[in-house]
Amino acid sequence: LEVSQIKQTIGFQFSFMVEYVFWSKHTSVSLEPGFSNLRYEYRIAYPQLNNSFEASQKINYFDLPILVKYRFLLKKTFQPYAQLGFSNRFLVSADKEINSQFSPSSTSPTVIFRKTPETPVNSLMHNYIYGLIFGAGVNWDWRIEDNLFLRNSSLSLDLRYVSALENANDPDKRFLNKIGRA
Repeated sequence: LEVSQIKQTIGFQFSFMVEYVFWSKHTSVSLEPGFSNLRYEYRIAYPQLNNSFEASQKINYFDLPILVKYRFLLKKTFQPYAQLGFSNRFLVSADKEINSQFSPSSTSPTVIFRKTPETPVNSLMHNYIYGLIFGAGVNWDWRIEDNLFLRNSSLSLDLRYVSALENANDPDKRFLNKIGRA
């Protein structure tokens, strides 16, 4: 068995943030509902069987992270911060497409290709994934006191590390077929 490297392809993510700043103004709690589209490809080869598979998978999640943020240097225009929190992901859909290549023998020039249509694989995945988030960033406080809409506005740039505490694939359902039987 030979497994090649997993190749990430381009997906996307978007979210909105609602933040509540506590009276000290250093600490805040935010809720950031959003949507993530993850895509990746991988290849599995069985050289002794003259067989290989290439799979591509798309997974869509509704994200609901909850973060606690601590701001430093409140009196400055640029305010660095540290944050930590919980990641909550709810499975929306998961699809997989497999391309297989088979040669009847190692000396045979005949190669048989087979492509499966994109197939839903939601039943093989966990419906809910939780994890931890650690990060840091900088907040640009560009409030305009005279403007009602921009009075409490700012722009943030942050880097995060999100670690899921369980695998996206459900190992108890790994060998189920489409109708849920082993």
